[in-house]
Order: sequence, then C-alpha cells, then structure tokens
Amino acid sequence: MNKTMNKYKLILLFVLLLVLDGLFFGFTDPTRISQVFLLFGFVLAGLTTYVLMILILRYLKYLGFKLKNESRISVIVTIVIVIALALESIGQFSTVDLITLLIFCLILYVYLGAISSNKRSK
Repeated sequence: MNKTMNKYKLILLFVLLLVLDGLFFGFTDPTRISQVFLLFGFVLAGLTTYVLMILILRYLKYLGFKLKNESRISVIVTIVIVIALALESIGQFSTVDLITLLIFCLILYVYLGAISSNKRSK
C-alpha cells in the first residue's frame, strides 16, 4: 500500500511540475525577464526532467530491466538535458558542444561510481 502511494505521489509531483512549467514558460517572455527568473525556469525544467527520468527508470525496472543506479542515471541524464536546453536557449548549442557534454557526463558517471564503490568497500 505504501509503495503504491509513493508511486502516485511521484506521478502527482510530475503533473504539478508540468503545470508549473506551463504557467512559467507560458506567461514569461525570456527576452524581457531578469536572469534570476530565467535561472528559476531552468531549475524548474531540471526538476521536471529529474522526476520524469525517475518515473521512466522505475517503469523500465518494472518491465524487467536490471538497473542498479537509478538516481545516478537520473541525475546524469538531467544534467545533460538541462545544459543542452540552456545552451540552446542562448544560441550556443552545436554538435561539438553535445559531444563534449556527453564525454564530461560519462566521466562524471564513472567518477561517481568509483566514489560509491570506495564508500562500500570501507
């Protein structure tokens, strides 16, 4: 029962974040708002992406895929998507940027895996 409630809370949180995204991006003009509000929009989009990634990975786990590091995968994919969104919004996104971003995130994923295995061995 508790697991079912947690699943629905996550879905409800995702829907709430989508509504907030729609309201924020629907009623603001990115050329006229301050950078603080623009940063708030990126954080909001990042939270929405993170919750979506958790939902997708939990569904894949439910389908039978064996995933060990759901939270780490969610964080890395969210970082890639939000940075790509930020670069695209300022007009600085290219294929080279995407490749560089993916390489850095792969290094970050391996590094975080090494840190967590170090903590487990101690």
